[in-house]
Amino acid sequence: MKRQLWALMYAKHAFSDAKRVAELHIKYKCDSLHELHYPFVTSMAITYARPFTKCGTIPKLPKHYSQFTDKQLKLVHDTIIKCRHEFYAHSDATALKPLRMFVSASATGLRANVQSQDKGLSALVTPPLINLCETQLERIENDCGVLVQRIFPQKTLLQVLKAEMSNSTVIEIFWPKSD
Repeated sequence: MKRQLWALMYAKHAFSDAKRVAELHIKYKCDSLHELHYPFVTSMAITYARPFTKCGTIPKLPKHYSQFTDKQLKLVHDTIIKCRHEFYAHSDATALKPLRMFVSASATGLRANVQSQDKGLSALVTPPLINLCETQLERIENDCGVLVQRIFPQKTLLQVLKAEMSNSTVIEIFWPKSD
């Protein structure tokens, strides 16, 4: 159970970071031509998708985090995961077609600049991504509460809080550590 709790906290961190990058994308008014658009959407896709991919001993999130009754949330989630796998994290060359090359002449010779037709995330996905992250963060809060109650019986937590004379405490869970 402690591994599950650790994985949820890891996911919470990822969703919080993805949400913050999406908020910066809006703050800096990044359309698809803005110089920060590609770095921001790359970060959003990779960071949001991180808890859904297996990496070493870190478990993926349970399947219910990929299921939504809201069709827009499902579409945004699926689009981000797909773009992460095919475009942002793995550089699937087919996703970069077509490429445009701009050639210009200068006093020092010819200069070429290559631009891909971004088939990844558009600036339009940013507000729905914020909503998606907020939804995932709410789910995690609920699931973490259930796990904390299972791992630490209420009586035990109340004793810790009373001993620290506080209404909150820090519980560290180190990774990797078996249950």
